[in-house]
Amino acid sequence: MRTTGDYTIADLMEVFSTGRATVYRVLDRTKTTGTTDAAIPR
Repeated sequence: MRTTGDYTIADLMEVFSTGRATVYRVLDRTKTTGTTDAAIPR
């Protein structure tokens, strides 16, 4: 959603009912691992 440029961070916060830090954490995880999987790597 974010990579298309159609949604701002504020839009994502509202859609997913989450905080700004969580949105940035997921976006960062996507850049480093290529996935938004919530599982914590071991």
